[in-house]
Amino acid sequence: MLDGDILCRAVLFPRQWTQGVYSSEAALALGSRNSEGKFCLSFGSKYLLRNTSGVHEFGISTADLANAGIEKRLNRPLNDSEKQQYVAFYDIFVGSIRQISLEMHNLDIRWKVEHGRQEHFEIQISEMPSAIQRPRKERQLERTRILAFLFARFWGPCVFLNSVEVGGNIIPIVLPEGRQGGCEEYKI
Repeated sequence: MLDGDILCRAVLFPRQWTQGVYSSEAALALGSRNSEGKFCLSFGSKYLLRNTSGVHEFGISTADLANAGIEKRLNRPLNDSEKQQYVAFYDIFVGSIRQISLEMHNLDIRWKVEHGRQEHFEIQISEMPSAIQRPRKERQLERTRILAFLFARFWGPCVFLNSVEVGGNIIPIVLPEGRQGGCEEYKI
């Protein structure tokens, strides 16, 4: 990928909310490591998705896949309050991702077809072999710094839904502004 390429991160409700408020920490939660021992964050390629409508379709598909995975894990259908809904996306330039300087981790951007989606990419975070000698708390702190760095470089949001209905209640979607608000078709 080139520095001017753009990756898009879907915003899902309620997964990325904490106590009724959007949480950048929840939006970029690393979860468990993959089979290679790496933490991964999923993104879509704006180039491959072509435009805002393509990104919104990708986000809806992301929510559908999340719901199917949750239903499979719980072995039951989800009720309305448990269902993930795609509400927006944020953009980030690949060049911004590459600007972060790290002492204990490697950060890679990898194309990884997932669920048949060719547009899927991952930001993979792995510990350097020498990092194992550092205290666990220091390694965790650097991963937290990586996530804060990424969120601070998001552009958007590009909103798909201004509100969601859960249990007959309308919940407004309020998202923090990135470096620039709205849906932009950037020209580099």
